[in-house]
Amino acid sequence: MSKWLVDTSKNLSNDSSFTDCVIIVGATTFKCHKLILSYASEFFKRMFLGDFKEALSGRIYLEDISPTTFKIFRDYIYTYDKNNLNECTTQTITDLFVCGNRWLVPSIIEDCLNILIERAKSMKVEDLIDLFELGHSFDSKSLIKEVSAVLTSKHYKYLFCDKVLQLSYHAFSEYISVTAKLKTEIERYKMIAKYLELNGFLDESTMGKETVDCSIKQKSGDFENNNTNLKKDETNEEQMEIIDAESEKPDCQRHNETYVQGLLGSINYTKMSGDEFYEGPGKSKFLTQEAKYEILYKIQSRRISRLNVLLNQYRAM
Repeated sequence: MSKWLVDTSKNLSNDSSFTDCVIIVGATTFKCHKLILSYASEFFKRMFLGDFKEALSGRIYLEDISPTTFKIFRDYIYTYDKNNLNECTTQTITDLFVCGNRWLVPSIIEDCLNILIERAKSMKVEDLIDLFELGHSFDSKSLIKEVSAVLTSKHYKYLFCDKVLQLSYHAFSEYISVTAKLKTEIERYKMIAKYLELNGFLDESTMGKETVDCSIKQKSGDFENNNTNLKKDETNEEQMEIIDAESEKPDCQRHNETYVQGLLGSINYTKMSGDEFYEGPGKSKFLTQEAKYEILYKIQSRRISRLNVLLNQYRAM
């Protein structure tokens, strides 16, 4: 936008002679032009053109934004001068990025995104994790990619700080994946277990799958030991009751179980030492006893294989 047009638009924003709508943020009112708002934002355009009371009254109440931030937003859509954004705090830029996504303003999304990506290079790890969450909240793949690059290249020692435990479950799952190559399996397990515990995934409902698995195996054992007293159709009925109980779980419970299983399934337990596995997953309720025995067997087998290789190398010397 040319300097003349910027100056003219700035004058227009300060001149209330031809304003035709009012934006109310808290106790502060902003006189605006419907044309300017509609041109900048698909959200405001639909509101003014739709069958809403705001279209008739010309008064729009906005929540979850401060008057200071809205004034910066208003000045921006009148001038599109992104240089003013560079003077804003990172928190304000974040708020404007959120507003741009909610109100469908592509230009301010892009300008704020570029500023956030540039500032990410010098941010602390806690602030980067906040940006990581922000990127997931609005599916900003470029923000997620850039923040992940800074985290893994400059802050790999502090990737599993307590701030990670505050991530939403979608963002946490992605974070565990992004940092997978920089942390040991036991470190990843401990972080996942702590996250699941602190965020309420370890109640009885989310542990249902293990309970069902154990119940099925216990029932099967009973049938085998007492097959002279039970008919085949009775066995099927018992098993079907267990399956029915599983299918009747609420969707949220099944979703939680799937999420927990997905996180734990991302860990390669056989890369742990025997002591690590015993003190961590071995004492948890996440795995069935049968799974624990299987994993310990594989850990021990790998250890024996490595010892055999070393022994053969020693003999060949």
